[in-house]
Amino acid sequence: MAVNSLKPYCILKALHLLITPGNSNKVNLEAVLRNNIKNLHDYIEENPPLLYSWESSTFSSHIKDTSLSWEFSAKCLKLLDLLQISFKRAEQEFCSKKTSKNLTPNQAPPLSPDTLSFEQQKNILTALQFIVCLTICPNLQEGVGLPLTVRTEFLGILATFVSETNSNPETKTNFQESHCKLLLCANVLISCLDIPSIGVLILSRHLNDLLVIILQLRFGQQISNNSLKKEPNVGELSANNPNKVPDDEKLDESKSHSPDIDKLFTLKSNEFCDAALKRITNDIRPSMFVKELLLLQGGPRTKKPGFLPPAPAWLRNVCGSLFSDILLKPNGVFHIIHGVVLNEANLQLPQSALSEWRKFDAVAKIIAHCPMKSTSRDGYFKIISPQVVSLLHTTGDEKNSIYLRVCYNVIKEMYLHNQQITHQYIIKPIIQPLLHCLNGISNKVYLRSDSLPDVDNPHHLL
Repeated sequence: MAVNSLKPYCILKALHLLITPGNSNKVNLEAVLRNNIKNLHDYIEENPPLLYSWESSTFSSHIKDTSLSWEFSAKCLKLLDLLQISFKRAEQEFCSKKTSKNLTPNQAPPLSPDTLSFEQQKNILTALQFIVCLTICPNLQEGVGLPLTVRTEFLGILATFVSETNSNPETKTNFQESHCKLLLCANVLISCLDIPSIGVLILSRHLNDLLVIILQLRFGQQISNNSLKKEPNVGELSANNPNKVPDDEKLDESKSHSPDIDKLFTLKSNEFCDAALKRITNDIRPSMFVKELLLLQGGPRTKKPGFLPPAPAWLRNVCGSLFSDILLKPNGVFHIIHGVVLNEANLQLPQSALSEWRKFDAVAKIIAHCPMKSTSRDGYFKIISPQVVSLLHTTGDEKNSIYLRVCYNVIKEMYLHNQQITHQYIIKPIIQPLLHCLNGISNKVYLRSDSLPDVDNPHHLL
């Protein structure tokens, strides 16, 4: 049976059967999930190309969890993985065909093979919600990620089912399986980013979930020498993904698990997470990344419970380091202000938000204090100071008023802690054009046109 004969619509149909209750009269969630799994198996048996691909894949064979939540979630992951492989193959066939006919003005160009209908997009989003609720959230550390209780009502129902499942000692997941499950989820989601129509759904709806998996795998979990009794099939991470581990470095399960093997698995997992994190930061806007980092930092550590639980110390440190990376890049100050204060959708805030000085002070402290990873304090302020001064060239609309308020707080915070640096990189460039006008020897003073906006900067600060 040729693998190439498997078409994307067959997988999309299978995904629809898996996540749709259909005409079932069952009201129990567990019964509905089992019924959907049965419908999926029946459809696979009736579709030879899909059956061949399904049986030839050892997608999650190394994970021995028999719980219903993992069984259902693993099938969603496997279908998404087969779907992205099928889309890549269809895209290659689409690009290889040479259209000799010229299109008339009334003819539309052929659609890309990965084009999805609204119903198909909804099915993929539903499958992602199942994956997040049934696998990702239960295997995260306490305080990591967005709790299911603050999300949609649908996820709240699933959270109750998951909590009841995890309370059973027979289905409780150990450290090794949790690590492998999260690594498998990250692998599939990163692979799906290669498909534009699926990648936009992941980055727009589940960017926070994808980030938190990668950060926990990379920074939050240290695999000890005795923690992994059986390694996952690391070679599976290499299929159709350049960031995955090569097949020739597959671990031999027959060997005893020495510290060297555990170290190798940890190293390959870290390399995959580093490549995945780099790809995500390159694919999304920096201001959008800043917003997600704020959510990952969680709420304050107070006795009164807040909207978000406090994040563990390691996650706060990682988020702070990523904030510093953004600041040190071009237009870093703008991206930090944009991500923390401004709304990504319309670049504006509600009217009441203009009076939220605490938020402006928080942004100013982030920008005005030199990060620990910066090698030189003088070099850091040499990078951000011109950006602060350039943001003073604004008009009087609401958005630019926010920039002015934040810049004022940044300059004030810098002056309180580093007067000499502030005078050199902030005060002097601001007042230099004004001093040039006041100290003119003749009655006529000539200024370059590009320096005229700098004359207004002192007025903006006052």
